[in-house]
Amino acid sequence: MIELKNVNYKYKNGTTAIKNINLEIHEGEVVSIIGKNGSRKVNSCKGNGRTA
Repeated sequence: MIELKNVNYKYKNGTTAIKNINLEIHEGEVVSIIGKNGSRKVNSCKGNGRTA
């Protein structure tokens, strides 16, 4: 299981990108991260020790 609790992220300029995210991903579940080009989807995965 992957569990994230109260995750926050701010860019260097102070802009909040993620605020108090809680997420549980259980074995066998499939998760998709969607968003516009350039919205840091891959970086979000890398920041949690996972790669896309």
